[in-house]
Amino acid sequence: DLDGMNGVVKAVGLQLGEASGGILALDFDGVGSEGIFQHLTGHNVKDLPRTIVFDSGRPGRYQCLFRVPQEQWARFMGTKKVKDWPGKDNPDNHPGHQLEFRWNRSQSVMVGLHPNKDGDGRGSYAFRPGCSPQETTVADAPDYVIEAFVELCKPKKKSRAKGSGFISQEHKKHLQIGDHE
Repeated sequence: DLDGMNGVVKAVGLQLGEASGGILALDFDGVGSEGIFQHLTGHNVKDLPRTIVFDSGRPGRYQCLFRVPQEQWARFMGTKKVKDWPGKDNPDNHPGHQLEFRWNRSQSVMVGLHPNKDGDGRGSYAFRPGCSPQETTVADAPDYVIEAFVELCKPKKKSRAKGSGFISQEHKKHLQIGDHE
């Protein structure tokens, strides 16, 4: 209870990754972030297991915590943000919205003050009903979440020289560009 701390402590957070015993935060940052999650994992957000979840009351913005087995830690690197999936011109994209896989060298504020210049939240972080540490535990990360994060952590392949006209098969599918003879 932050009220019992004489106003000194304004918020409480959690250091993520190895420092917390393998806690990964999925940070859904805007209504478009759930679509990004589905594109990356092939699963709806509703498929995620019950876990600790907190938010600031802002629309489409919340974080879910998951425990990652130690044997997977070496496959992860830092924090990865995904915006505009699968491309800037996708009509499902929402500018400024993103999905973030938060790991080492990151922390998440779970309860307390949340300055909000837009006024579209409650001004503080809080656990969602039924999702506090008193009501549930941190769930094990589903394999599809782990594999999506591993893919994001892989080194980017060097692209061909600028102007070479290379378009990946994935982007061809979304752009409806076929192979021409």
